[in-house]
Amino acid sequence: MNNPELYDTAGKVLDAQTESIVKNYILQLLRNGDQKVVLDVGSGPGCFSFNYLYKPLSAEIKEMIGIDQSENMVTYANKHYGNDKLKFVKLNIETDCIPEQLLGRFDYVFSFWALHFLHDYTRGFNNIFKMMKPGGYALMVFPGSGQLYDIYKTVWTKPKWSKLIGEDKLMNMPFHNCENPENKLRDISSPLGFESLRCEIQDLSIYLTLETAKDYFASIIPVFSDVPKHLQEELINDHIKEWAPRDISLNEDVMYGLDYKLMVINARK
Repeated sequence: MNNPELYDTAGKVLDAQTESIVKNYILQLLRNGDQKVVLDVGSGPGCFSFNYLYKPLSAEIKEMIGIDQSENMVTYANKHYGNDKLKFVKLNIETDCIPEQLLGRFDYVFSFWALHFLHDYTRGFNNIFKMMKPGGYALMVFPGSGQLYDIYKTVWTKPKWSKLIGEDKLMNMPFHNCENPENKLRDISSPLGFESLRCEIQDLSIYLTLETAKDYFASIIPVFSDVPKHLQEELINDHIKEWAPRDISLNEDVMYGLDYKLMVINARK
């Protein structure tokens, strides 16, 4: 996920679900009169931060910061979406040391389509907790389970790729195919001190043509940049081969579908 231009475009397949979340959760935060300090965790190229957080909340935002571990993403986001009240900075949410100026600073903490990349969920959630103000609110949205993770594991462990992609790069997916993800989340989060934490599981399906599927994979595969450039197209094609097309059509294009179990987590400090 180190190509912000491509992700800015390919990520639009998530727009409908994001708009629904904004309508059902974020717009309820409007018009209470106070100016808020807002954090977006895993802000990527900045498009979701700007379109779905900053724009609907702009009248009540005093300051907003987006954090991402990728320097390329941060640079792109500041260039295309930054302004006087919205800045993007490089920070890995799994860091051992949150900068002091960010501790207890944020009224609202949001994260869209990012936390499934965590290796250590306890540390990531604990850092989010540390950056919230007392009484602060967090909304975290990410796919906890889905066929994409099975595709990753199948492809990445093939001999020709495993020598390039180490076992340490395999994603830690504690909620994938979990019978009770709410209980699993409670086990992870209960020691951290959230006053309240509620999780909803939503079914999500996205559909792509073959060409948009290739762009989508190129933009989201977390190990894409670990593979030499002359092998990257082959890596994408190997992912596509593990992905059976759906028996639907749109303008006569063969469609590929991805099903997710989306975790929508509301938390208070």
